[in-house]
Amino acid sequence: MLFVVLAFSLNASADNYFDNSLFSPDPSCDNVTYAGEISTAGFGCGEYDVPELSNISEPSGGSGDLEIIWISRPGPEYSWQVIPGANGLSYDPGIITETTQFRRCARRSGCDSYVGESNIVTVEVYTSMELSCNCTAASEWEGSNGSVEVVVSGGTGPFTYDWGSGPTSMSSMSNLPAGVYPVTVTDSNGCTAWTECCVQHPPNPVFCEGFRTQTQGG
Repeated sequence: MLFVVLAFSLNASADNYFDNSLFSPDPSCDNVTYAGEISTAGFGCGEYDVPELSNISEPSGGSGDLEIIWISRPGPEYSWQVIPGANGLSYDPGIITETTQFRRCARRSGCDSYVGESNIVTVEVYTSMELSCNCTAASEWEGSNGSVEVVVSGGTGPFTYDWGSGPTSMSSMSNLPAGVYPVTVTDSNGCTAWTECCVQHPPNPVFCEGFRTQTQGG
């Protein structure tokens, strides 16, 4: 089966890329009657490498070679744009950094209108989090009066904090001896970030060298 890229730029309603009413019926055109379906692709946080938008069911009906294009937009309030080079039944978007909608359009060779517009797939991309720590050192050797607080930038609240004993709403801990305290933060979208907060103690001010931080998607 042959797939051909033939891109037009007619904008119609908010959801339809082509205003099919602008085309006069062509008796020689035996067009697609079923648009088919494409897969969904979940969500990501920050930069998101979108899984392939795979073909669930092919466009069908009509006769002649099938012509495919893919279109995308950042959301319903934006106009659809043709994706250059995307002319197969499936499409791999690669890395995106903002919420994006995708749709596959199909027609038969010799027809003017892409009547086969698939379901719309929305890939949500949420703001990632950056973590920092406010730490108070123990006042003396082997003392247990240190404290840590993790500060979240970005993400979407409310947040939960896991200091190693299960999720909690507490962003800080107190009455701590010197040591490194890992914490995982999860926001309301399911995005996570991880860091280590360190409580120093005298007379060793470099006790916390080498602690790490990591941010990841949901």
